[in-house]
Amino acid sequence: MRRDYFTCVFLGLIAGALTFVCFKPLYFTWDTIIPRDFSLFELIASILYALFFVIFLPAFAAFKKKEWINWGLAAYGLMIYFPLWFYPAQELIKGEQASMLHILGALCLRTIYSVMQAPFAALSVYIGNEAASMVVYWILPVSVIWPVIFRILRFYRRAYLSEQLNPMTPDQAAPAPSKAPEKPEKPEVLGTVISAPVTAQTPVDITRKNQPSGKTEEVRETPAGDTPEKTFEGSA
Repeated sequence: MRRDYFTCVFLGLIAGALTFVCFKPLYFTWDTIIPRDFSLFELIASILYALFFVIFLPAFAAFKKKEWINWGLAAYGLMIYFPLWFYPAQELIKGEQASMLHILGALCLRTIYSVMQAPFAALSVYIGNEAASMVVYWILPVSVIWPVIFRILRFYRRAYLSEQLNPMTPDQAAPAPSKAPEKPEKPEVLGTVISAPVTAQTPVDITRKNQPSGKTEEVRETPAGDTPEKTFEGSA
């Protein structure tokens, strides 16, 4: 089916160009321009032909992913470049050195040029002869550029939708560069540190700590300067 798209478009373009040649005389030829008047029907037909095959169809086929239509247009548009690339030199088709092969080749190339230019001849009324003769050269680049543009747009659209539907989590994100662990800073002490006073032990407390178990030592406090009296009570 895709090959049918290619074939139908390619042959449709040729058939449309031949229609202009069959009903109207040539206007653009390889060597010169043959002036003539254009009817209203031919003006409308030329405008519709240019709008459909040069502007609308390449973009529509690329948008609908029917790229075989674009390749059919590109194949047809490529033929207009053949006379520019392969037309033989004048000495090969005229004079004593003329070759039959080159004469036939030149005739085919001149026919291709005249037939492909025929649908755009009436456009010269509005845009001039030079611009009208250059319209046919836009078929090839336009039919190739539109598929490339739509492919790029679809790629970025899919990437955007994928990012919206599956956003990256912090775990999937790229890890940050590791840094050396910083040493914790010592907290600063504000104000003056006041330590609790140590209670001095009296001789009675020291004596009680050193007294053997089972005995009770009574210490009577005496006035200063006298030796304290000790009384021991214990079992007999």
